[in-house]
Amino acid sequence: MSDGEKVCPAFSFLNPETVFPPELEDEYDLRIIAYETNPEMKFVNPSGRRDWINNTGPIVNDEGEVTGHTGYGKRCLPLVAANALGWQVLSDQRYEIVWNGGEETKDILISSENQHPMLSSHFGSGTITWHIGYIMFTTKGNFMYCKGPTNHFKHGVQACEGIVETDWLPFTFTMNWMMTKPHEKVVFEKGEPICQLFPYPKEYIEHFKPVIRTKSSMPSELNKAYEYYVHSRDVFNKSPREVNSWEANYFKGQIHDGTNVEELGRKHYTSIKTPKWVTESSNGSYQSD
Repeated sequence: MSDGEKVCPAFSFLNPETVFPPELEDEYDLRIIAYETNPEMKFVNPSGRRDWINNTGPIVNDEGEVTGHTGYGKRCLPLVAANALGWQVLSDQRYEIVWNGGEETKDILISSENQHPMLSSHFGSGTITWHIGYIMFTTKGNFMYCKGPTNHFKHGVQACEGIVETDWLPFTFTMNWMMTKPHEKVVFEKGEPICQLFPYPKEYIEHFKPVIRTKSSMPSELNKAYEYYVHSRDVFNKSPREVNSWEANYFKGQIHDGTNVEELGRKHYTSIKTPKWVTESSNGSYQSD
């Protein structure tokens, strides 16, 4: 087909009744279907654990030596819950990447174990691009939020984020990372997470009406609860800190005066129960431990 020639008319008029999976038309029946184009790219349900969180809260002996860690950061429920939100995509093989600081695609050298890499230099300007290996469809009216593995940090490279309209996209999408330090080798091991995905409703944020109000306009009971919290935290932070000392109000879903949020008509979650994939493919090892 020569430059400027139009697409064959046979492919110019797609029928929505046949191009999209029919079970995704009901906006109230939330589903995701991933058609694999490369079964080596695997999905897993991510863990709430992170090594760096486990290594918070150093235990120091009388000589000033660090002898262990309390894992104090594991008490931060917002961190732990976000770690487990959605699904991760794992690297199909080991990759070594070096960027020389230039803007062209050739300025990034990517070495892989075999001759069919899913990682390439596509945009240039220090970016690397993963081909996810799936055509993904979500129930009509839902995006797929695509980002780096949550609270997973990597020296020399930073994950980019994007929103993909997976309720109509008939082709694969990519995951991009930005190299941040020239002339330094970055390694992605086989099985290392390179992407984290979760669905997000289209137009959801557009329905909110954000407003900023003065503190003096707070409802009286809310202001009382806030002042109680400020005093409680001040007392706690100024008191001698024991290894196991912890107020745990947020973790327990509890206001500082002892009121549980359930008593106020709100639901409290201590974990995200992300559903597991039902495997109907040649790749039978999607699930994480």
